[in-house]
Amino acid sequence: MSSVEINPLGAVLLAASCAALIIVTAEFLHRRGLSGEITRKLVHIGAGLYVPFALLVFTRRSWTVIPPLVFALVNFVVWRFGWLPSISQKPRSRPGIILYPLVIAIAIYAMWETPWMAIGTVLPMSFGDAAAAVVGIHWGKHRYQAFGADRSVEGSAAMFLVSGIALFVTLSAFGMDDPLIPALLAASLATIVEGISPPSVDNVTVPAVTLASLAIFSM
Repeated sequence: MSSVEINPLGAVLLAASCAALIIVTAEFLHRRGLSGEITRKLVHIGAGLYVPFALLVFTRRSWTVIPPLVFALVNFVVWRFGWLPSISQKPRSRPGIILYPLVIAIAIYAMWETPWMAIGTVLPMSFGDAAAAVVGIHWGKHRYQAFGADRSVEGSAAMFLVSGIALFVTLSAFGMDDPLIPALLAASLATIVEGISPPSVDNVTVPAVTLASLAIFSM
């Protein structure tokens, strides 16, 4: 899928430049006092936005996986040595920053022919999870724990709301006749799974359950 004429190498370099800009911005904000949890979610959003970018500008799916795979490699080095506290996760036993770009690469490559599913798969983890972190950190009063993760009812509610809206808008934009039910189902399952997944594992489980729920409506 591609609707913009651009050289593949140029698209890779453009994606790399955008990624570098996002990381530099996150690191700058972190050094200005923004928490590492929030700056990591900003990077999450930027990584998720790569999916529609890739589907828009690349003409061959093989090129689309290069930026996220390189990003995963860079993240591995950052995670291994504890560099860039704006994106490296503590404790360093949690490799979330490595798993997420790998999930993005798989989503784009596997669903190249169904772009609405590729984009929809990463929306809850990109935008919903970021909303959960912001709301949970600043307004989360009702806490709960599951598998070593500390979360809040308020954060989970924010994830459901933002994920549902993002999915509804996306599915509507791709011409789905009745996008409300699949959007609500996917948002509900993604929120539940995020709430009970161990730290970092949600980078895999949330996109997986979102994809599974969306796949029901593609049959």
